Formats: sequence, structure tokens, C-alpha cells
Amino acid sequence: NILRLLSDSAKEVQDVAVKCLGPLVRRVGEQHITNIVNKLSENLALAKRGSEELREISTSGLKTVLRDVDDARRDQQAGKC
Repeated sequence: NILRLLSDSAKEVQDVAVKCLGPLVRRVGEQHITNIVNKLSENLALAKRGSEELREISTSGLKTVLRDVDDARRDQQAGKC
């Protein structure tokens, strides 16, 4: 599971997991995207009580997901014209 890799102890693994989120959200349904955003948000809430690293990687993951979902929707709209 890509979301579990965000908590990996190796920074390189975390970075690759974030990079994979973009292509993933372009291919999965809305329910999966909602689950991903919820998990990243939970990580942010938990990180306030501890891990700065988890907060940073979760923030980066949310930015990636939101950017790519927006791009995918824009592409879909362009295809309908």
C-alpha cells in the first residue's frame, strides 16, 4: 500500500510514494481518492502531536493528490468539448 510507505523510515521511499500518488489518483475512482485524502489528513492531525517528518510528507502528498486530481478533471473536461 502506497500510503503505508509514507511512514517508512527511509526518506527516499517516502519521496517515491508521494510521486506515485499523482498517477494513482488519475486512475482510481472518487471513493479511493477520498480515502487517500482522508488518510493523508489523518496523518497531518497525528503529526501535530509528534512527527514533523510525517507532517511534511503528508502535506506533500496532499499537494500532489489535489494537483493531479485537478489536472485529471481538467483533461476530462477538455475531452468532452
